Amino acid sequence: MRVEYMRSLASAHRWPEEVDLLCEEMARTLTFFTYEEVVWLQRALSANCGPRAFALRKARERRRIRDHFQRMWSVFGDSNALAAARLKRRKRKLQGKKASTEANGDADDLAAGDEEAEEVEGEGGDDNDDDETE
Repeated sequence: MRVEYMRSLASAHRWPEEVDLLCEEMARTLTFFTYEEVVWLQRALSANCGPRAFALRKARERRRIRDHFQRMWSVFGDSNALAAARLKRRKRKLQGKKASTEANGDADDLAAGDEEAEEVEGEGGDDNDDDETE
């Protein structure tokens, strides 16, 4: 069971990298089909009737494929949606760390937090006393 948990944990840690790679692959695919369309259009300009029709058909196919992928991937290309997903993931990660710290009852972390809280409360009290005497 521990091995399965560790594999799942490793997979979850690789998720952000996979998302970045997938977005990059999608962008490169769209760029490639745009490039191919331009190449076939240039060939059509310098060709006779038969080869020109063939080149125009190939250019139209490349444009159609690119447009299809662009429509399918438009959801992923929205930077706001992707940024929101990453922000939600970071928040969950921070909440998970906080919960695990509280669940483990790590005495050092809790003691350090209590000391910092006491210092802040003590400083605030001193400032208030000085204001009243002046």
